[in-house]
Amino acid sequence: MTTGLDENSKTYLRQMDAEELVKDLWPRTKKTLPEFSFWRKGSEPYTATILYNQTETTEFKSLIIDVDRSYVEVFKEKFRDVTVMMKFKFSVDVQYFSSGNIDWNPSVNKFVIHLGQPFFVTTKRSSCRYVSSNADRIQLKLAGQTFTCYDISSGGFSTLIKNEEVGGIEKGQVFEKAELKYNLKRFIIPKVRLVNIIPMDKSEWTRYAFKFEGLKVVEEDALWVEVNNSVRNLAHLVGNNN
Repeated sequence: MTTGLDENSKTYLRQMDAEELVKDLWPRTKKTLPEFSFWRKGSEPYTATILYNQTETTEFKSLIIDVDRSYVEVFKEKFRDVTVMMKFKFSVDVQYFSSGNIDWNPSVNKFVIHLGQPFFVTTKRSSCRYVSSNADRIQLKLAGQTFTCYDISSGGFSTLIKNEEVGGIEKGQVFEKAELKYNLKRFIIPKVRLVNIIPMDKSEWTRYAFKFEGLKVVEEDALWVEVNNSVRNLAHLVGNNN
C-alpha cells in the first residue's frame, strides 16, 4: 500500500481492530469528514467526499462516496469492480488506510467501496500494535499455560479466552519469566503483568491484556522490529490485493 511512510519515519502504521473502527474512525468521520482519496495500485489518487449518512445505513460494510460530476462517466469505465486503496486524512498526524472493492451502484446513483480488508492508522513507535492472523504462530507461555495472541506490541500482549474458561488469574497478577514465541523468534520476558480483563460485547470471549516488564532495551527493540514487520507485511498484502 502506498502510505508515504518509510523506514526512517517517526510515524508508523498500526493495524486496527473492529472495535476501534466502531469507537474511533466512524465517530471521528461523523464529527468531521476527512480528506478522502482513493486510487488503483500504481495510479494517482482521486479525491472524493464520503457520504456519511448513506454509509451508516450499510452498517459501515460499504463506503458510499460522491465524486466530481465531470469524472463520473470516466470513472464508470475505470472503476468497475476493481480494488482500490483508500486514505482518510484528518490531519498530518491522523491518517487511516485500507483497501476495498469499488463499483458504480445505480440504485443509489453513487460509487460504493465495499469494505472488509484490514484498516491501519498512523501512530508513534511506542504504540505500534499488530492484530495476529491464523497464519501467525504467536504465543505467550506463563504459569504453565499457553495463550494464543490476539494482538501484540513491544510493550504487551492480549489474548481471548472463552467466557466459560475465564478464571484462575486476576487483574494485577504478576508472572515471572514468561516465554513469548513470535513465529520463529523466541523472547524471555522477565515479568508479565495482567493489566486488564475486558468482556467482549455480545461475544463468548473475554480479552486478557498483559504488560511486559523488565525487558532490556535491546530486547524490546528486537520485539518492536518483529511487530512492525508484521504490520508492514500485512499492509503490503492489502495493497497488493487486486
